[in-house]
Amino acid sequence: EDIKEIEPMQPDIVMNDDGLIEERTSKNSVSFSGTLTNKGGRRGDFIRVIYHLWENDTDIILSDTTFISGNSIIYSNGVISDASLDPGDTGTFNLQMSIPDSINVTYWTKEIKADVFD
Repeated sequence: EDIKEIEPMQPDIVMNDDGLIEERTSKNSVSFSGTLTNKGGRRGDFIRVIYHLWENDTDIILSDTTFISGNSIIYSNGVISDASLDPGDTGTFNLQMSIPDSINVTYWTKEIKADVFD
């Protein structure tokens, strides 16, 4: 009679549009900041946000990445990280990029990467 959908056991890290700031702070720099939420059914580890700056001819001219500030985790191998999010948790990121004078940025794109560890 009833089918209940079960979330897959993987992280689903999404960008929160409210509070997202993407701006040119000067002729030679851009600033990106915001929050992410794990809407999946498993913790996401070493979550990072990657921004790509593009020229008008669809060539990537610069890329940079930043790890989020989230939950602190100590893994079984002794590594300590604060770039993890449990299901339902939110983390923040902030990235500043310098742009050389010789580069003309037309637009930027972003992607989110996360790993899964036990």
